[in-house]
This record gives sequence, structure tokens and C-alpha cells, in this order.
Amino acid sequence: MAAARQDRVRARQAWAQAAGLKLAVLDTESNAALLTLRAWRPPDGQLAPGEALGMVDGRLNELTLRVMAEGEIVFERSEALGPGLDGSSGLQSLGRLLQHFNATQSARPLIGLAVAGDHAGAPDQAQWLHSIARLAGVPAWWLDPFVHLACTGPNPRGAGARPAPDEACAYALAFGLALRSLSP
Repeated sequence: MAAARQDRVRARQAWAQAAGLKLAVLDTESNAALLTLRAWRPPDGQLAPGEALGMVDGRLNELTLRVMAEGEIVFERSEALGPGLDGSSGLQSLGRLLQHFNATQSARPLIGLAVAGDHAGAPDQAQWLHSIARLAGVPAWWLDPFVHLACTGPNPRGAGARPAPDEACAYALAFGLALRSLSP
């Protein structure tokens, strides 16, 4: 289970307890995002020293921008949204988050944005991704955590099939939590 703020940690602990579950690990969304970004590689290759890779995570009514440089999260900020991630509200929020990043981390050039979160409700996912790239002035990609994994076993989509990248990005934080169990 992932949580970011102390009030969220307590709320999620209460949910698990109410469901009759005993939590073995309660991790932070930041750590899960970091593990995912470390494992995922932009289509253009690896980050060079001093370069930064951003992760735009849209879920529920919140948009979060996390930026990784030198293998660590160097910037993280969230902004509440109105209904829907894909409208002008989401782009305006992302614009403000990018301005804040550029003002505080100007020595680290952003080379691209990995888009995570649940965008299933977006009317035109390709246009949403293009709008993010245009706003940021850098390439934007769906953060597909499965891109480097071979999918085997029972799969309702067929053997070897995996979710489309715009669907797979909804699993980015869960992927980071799964990687945590593999870390020493």
C-alpha cells in the first residue's frame, strides 16, 4: 500500500484494518515512484549525469510532478484538480508545477516526462500526451512499467499480451511497490 502524507498513512491503515487486513509494509508514493523511474527507461535511452526525468502522475483529483536526477527524487509537488485530469485544469496545474520546478531546479535540464496514473477517462489519450509534451517543451511518453518484462502465464488478452501503454501507466506506483519487495 502506498501513501504520501501522514494523514493519508493513518487513513490507509484504518482502511486496511477495517477490511480485516494486517499491513506488512506501508510505503510512500515517492519511494514507489522512484523505484519505478529507476527501472523504467525513456525510449531515447538512459539519463546523462545532471539530466532530470519527470513523472506526471494523475490520479483521482490530484496531479503530481516528481522529478528524478542522479537516481533520486529531487522535486515533488502536487496540486488538487477539479473533475477530470485531461481538461484545461490538468494542463494549467502541470504548467504551474513545471514553472515551480524550473524556478527551483534550473541547473537540472528536464529531458522528458513519463506520464503515469489512470487516464482511462481521457477522451483522447494521444492528444493528452501531445498536449503535455507541447506544454513542457520536452518529449512525453506513457510510463509503461511492463515494457521491459516478458508477460507469461494466464492472460485474458492472450498469451504474451500486456496492457496498452496508456492503460499500463495506471500501474506505475503498484509496479514500484512490487519492486520494493525485491530490493534488499
